[in-house]
Amino acid sequence: MNLDGTASTQTTDLFFLNLSYVKQNEYLAKELIKAFRKAGYEIQKGSWFD
Repeated sequence: MNLDGTASTQTTDLFFLNLSYVKQNEYLAKELIKAFRKAGYEIQKGSWFD
């Protein structure tokens, strides 16, 4: 929320998750997004690499 009371959106890299031992783990990205949304955060998945 801005000082004038209007809503704002900020885009940033929240964290870098390194799970190199698990390949083809797109399901994990979906589960993380679901968990963050449940906690009240609206996030988008950027680049996701194995």
